[in-house]
Amino acid sequence: MADSRIQRDQERHHRSHKLRNTILIIIAVILIGGGSFAAYKYMMLKNAADKSYKSAGIEKERNTDALLRQKKPISILLMGTDTGELHRSYKGRTDTMMVVTINPKTEKTLITSIPRDTAVNIPGYPAQSPAKINAAYAYGSAKTSIETVQKNA
Repeated sequence: MADSRIQRDQERHHRSHKLRNTILIIIAVILIGGGSFAAYKYMMLKNAADKSYKSAGIEKERNTDALLRQKKPISILLMGTDTGELHRSYKGRTDTMMVVTINPKTEKTLITSIPRDTAVNIPGYPAQSPAKINAAYAYGSAKTSIETVQKNA
């Protein structure tokens, strides 16, 4: 009788290890799969972010790191262009232009949208001026757009 009781305890103990091991394997597979999926998504996002940035090729007039350390505001021009879709090779225009001003002293950010049909004089293109501000990108790329916003601000 004692032998059958010991045998039942050993079987129950053995079954609980199988259940525990099965649960641990399932958790490990979920964690590895989730980690792999997160790493894949991170790499895709990083790749998209790396491709979306393009230098304007303009010499910086200020040291933004120093200005931020001194708690002085800085402004950044964000532009959305319509190039590359539907196999177009045309440079395109800026669909969206926004000036983002960051003020570290007040810890506030101001976003100002520039209407794309704003009539401006485009620096370096007097024959085409006045023109819509979104055409500055088509005439001379990001550098011309930045100069146009700076001159007309």
